[in-house]
Amino acid sequence: MTPPSPTVTDATTTAGAAGPRLVAGPGELSGAVTRALRSGTAPVYAPGAVLKADPWGEDLQLSLHLLYELHYRGFDGVDGEREWDPDLLRLRQALEARFLHALRTELSDAPRSVEEAFAPLLVTVNLMSLFGLHRALRGALVGHFACVEVTSSPGSRRLARAMRRCGAGPAAEHFYAEHVEADAVHEQVVRHEVIGGLLADEPDLEGDVAFGCAATVLVEDRLAAHIRGAWDSGRSALRTALPEP
Repeated sequence: MTPPSPTVTDATTTAGAAGPRLVAGPGELSGAVTRALRSGTAPVYAPGAVLKADPWGEDLQLSLHLLYELHYRGFDGVDGEREWDPDLLRLRQALEARFLHALRTELSDAPRSVEEAFAPLLVTVNLMSLFGLHRALRGALVGHFACVEVTSSPGSRRLARAMRRCGAGPAAEHFYAEHVEADAVHEQVVRHEVIGGLLADEPDLEGDVAFGCAATVLVEDRLAAHIRGAWDSGRSALRTALPEP
């Protein structure tokens, strides 16, 4: 990511000018974020809106996604300085607290929230940003990373077999097959050097590492259920179905 130049003041020529187009937020919170980014003003929303929002729903997750994107590519026409706007950061902090509470509650075997179309995909992306942008959640970030690496080798083996069954061609099969052995090595590195090294230095983070692993499995399972449910019903899992080729 290229940091915005401190000498640039024109919102149309900041680092965000080369970023993606800012999508319209359909809900109260995501709409407030969109309007704030477009106008250069503080987000305006009803008191208690964050606490009333479904933590797994599209409105809250899209709001988080828009705010996190300011730290990555930004948006076309949005001043890059908004990345550290205190009003936006204050809203992001409230949204993150709502999301973290939902994660911890869900992992305590509480009843699940209703699935929201499109939102399950945003959740998986937002989880990485949530962990990565907070030093206090570094243990959870390592747990997230470890969960991905530990499960990569068997997953690649299954995908290689799937490519063979589907007749996708040798290149597609090879792409996944070569990761079976390589990712098995990565798994051992993560287990013994990354996790082992972290916990040797900071043993009190063991619970956070476990939380990061469990949270990753939770959100990936929710995404898988959303996709399988859509496919079993004969419809697209995307928010808007792609046109037929």
